Amino acid sequence: MLITWSGFTSVGGMNTDLVDALPVSLKVIGLPHVGYDHFDWEAIKKRGVIMCNSPGMSDNDVADIGLHLILSTYRSTSLFESTLRSQKNAALARRVVLNFDQDTGRADPGNEPMDPMKYVHGHRVGERVVTSPAGQRVGIAGFGGIGRALAKRLHVLGMTIHYFKRSQLSQKELKSLEGIPLVRHESFESLAKESDVLVLALPLSSSTRHIVNDKTIGILPAEARVINVGRGPLVDQAALLRGLKSGKLSGAGLDVFEHEPIIEEELLSRYDVTLLPHIGACTQKAVERALINSLENIKNVVVDGGHGIHPI
Repeated sequence: MLITWSGFTSVGGMNTDLVDALPVSLKVIGLPHVGYDHFDWEAIKKRGVIMCNSPGMSDNDVADIGLHLILSTYRSTSLFESTLRSQKNAALARRVVLNFDQDTGRADPGNEPMDPMKYVHGHRVGERVVTSPAGQRVGIAGFGGIGRALAKRLHVLGMTIHYFKRSQLSQKELKSLEGIPLVRHESFESLAKESDVLVLALPLSSSTRHIVNDKTIGILPAEARVINVGRGPLVDQAALLRGLKSGKLSGAGLDVFEHEPIIEEELLSRYDVTLLPHIGACTQKAVERALINSLENIKNVVVDGGHGIHPI
């Protein structure tokens, strides 16, 4: 069975009832993506069905989106784009951000004429100074293919790379990162304390659900940023909003969401959050690679009598 990207999402995923209805002849399920948290894996396994996913097919594509989100949170590009579209004037767009409201995440131009002496070149948003990512510490939680691809990009920007991964990197993985100084952390909490920008590239499990919450936001450095290119429920979005309103967080970049495909109105209305509709892996080449990999997984089981190239 080849399951496409949207397969079974409209009915809440492949749960136990659906698994029980699968034909006894089914031997293998091929997924053209990495995540499988919306599949009842235990029930599938009990049926003796092999399920394979497609890891590594879009690591660079997701890392590109991660890089975009990080740059946006540092340079406040979503906010500046919104003011430019509303003001229709480049000079006014830069000045309006001085009226940034921390509580709403918006820059209200107000009804009064702006003070001509309060000119700004884009180096401030409200009382906050706009900074470059160079020299900042990025903490990458989940240092698989996506995390390592992102580390290479951020090293070029001059960022210090910290990461959390339960297992040690292999010699092959270390060689691919040769020349990039790395700081490994033994725990997620240790990583958070050292992360000016925290990037989530983790799978979703019972131990990682809401791994970003009020407690972890509290131990992040002042004015930290949170980026999620992993799975939506890694972040407690209510806690994220509290962090933004309080000023503890200076921004966030999200390609995935806790209640996807529904996005909370409060997130949509804030311009200190850069939002993308889960497009990290969505390039034509990545789609082709994932589909070919899925078919090769199925062939390995059905034709060659194997256990799949990428069995879960």
